[in-house]
Amino acid sequence: MAESTAAALRTHLDDISQRILEQKQLLAQLQAYENQVRSELHRVASYPILDLPPEILSEVFINCLPDPDNISANVHQAPLLLMAVCRTWARIALATPALWESLEISGYEWEDQDLLDVMDLWFRGPLTRRLSLTGEIEPSELPRFMETFVKHSAKMAFLSVDLAEATFPLFKKYPLIVPELLELQLSGTNHAEVPERFVVIAPKLKEVQLDAIYPCDVALPWNQLTKLTLQSYSFLHLFDALRLAPNISHLEVTVSDIGNERIPTQATVTLPNIRHLRLVQVGSARPQIPILHFLALPNLEYLETNEPSIDETFLGAFVVRSAAPPLKTLRFHPYCTSTKLLIMVLHSMSQLVELEMRFPPQKFVTKFFERFPVEVSLLPNLCALSVVCRERGSEVSLVELTRIMGPAVYQRNANPKTTTKIQSLRLEVSAPPWAMFQITESYLKPYQRLRDEGLDIYLGTQDAAFEAGGAFQLR
Repeated sequence: MAESTAAALRTHLDDISQRILEQKQLLAQLQAYENQVRSELHRVASYPILDLPPEILSEVFINCLPDPDNISANVHQAPLLLMAVCRTWARIALATPALWESLEISGYEWEDQDLLDVMDLWFRGPLTRRLSLTGEIEPSELPRFMETFVKHSAKMAFLSVDLAEATFPLFKKYPLIVPELLELQLSGTNHAEVPERFVVIAPKLKEVQLDAIYPCDVALPWNQLTKLTLQSYSFLHLFDALRLAPNISHLEVTVSDIGNERIPTQATVTLPNIRHLRLVQVGSARPQIPILHFLALPNLEYLETNEPSIDETFLGAFVVRSAAPPLKTLRFHPYCTSTKLLIMVLHSMSQLVELEMRFPPQKFVTKFFERFPVEVSLLPNLCALSVVCRERGSEVSLVELTRIMGPAVYQRNANPKTTTKIQSLRLEVSAPPWAMFQITESYLKPYQRLRDEGLDIYLGTQDAAFEAGGAFQLR
């Protein structure tokens, strides 16, 4: 009985083995058939991009960059996205230097080792010269990060550092040695309990931007700087920086209300090399004394300021104190108590080529455009004129500005004594998107005549020109 049972089981196993063999043969046949179908698909299906030469693919890849000047380490964008498609694309991407010329990387988006690997990937080629670093780096990983940074810092020409509050004071402990650096941007949060200063050793450094980083917090080669941008600065910190950087030719400053006490006894600072100055005040406070009151800039060519306390007295005193600088461009908010005196100050700016006035008073606009067509000695070299208005208080309104400015410019250009004609005229209104304006059609005819004569004419908001039937309605 037992022998009979064993024989039956052996027979059953043989039967199972035979069926397995048949299935294997069927699987082999199906796999062979699959390969035949794949080959036929490859024969009939066309993927032209696979046949492009590598140099053409490189150009395609470059055009995939969202912003070629600021290339981000983002796995959902080129170049990292291209690296994940296939080995061929990865090889071509790695061989395309333009994909790796700059690196924007955030410590929030990468684990510590991955952050180091990305930097190694980017900086392996000879052309990567720009690094923008933001976010947070774990304190325990900061020494390793700085080793990687130092390894690649020798060829950096641009460096931007904007670190989180927890990382910033620790980062200050490491000197930045960047022999080829030309431009540096530093942003961060100051900590009184961290006395270390940023030490930057950069013999070729020319341009620096500091955002809430004050002169006492950073050791820079100040004397060699030619362009300085200061953001979130107080009055006193600004003048600390100016005393350290006597050779700058381009200065841009954003001054906040906080800590912005302006001391009347502050001595005048003379900066003979400055040719470009932009002063922006943020906040609602209106200081009694403008920053311009403390500066003498004898070679200034470009002045832009939104300081509301610059009236004709301060502006005139600045021109006299600076020995009539050769201003070519003036952009300002003409806070005016004496129209006659402000026009006298403008009379002294004989070299002015471009003038922008923001939110001028109605009284000043009326008098200025009365005299502008007939007094050719008033801004005799002016080529571009821009006026920005808004519907507020004693300031000129859009309707009045439209009525006054166009005819005055047309008459100025038609005056045979005019030596330099206006070539660009801009009338801009600052208003919410839903605002509607009604302009008498006859007011617009001078602008059309000027446009027909070849002038560059713009009427609208900062974002869009007016269109009849839209926010701009004729009546």
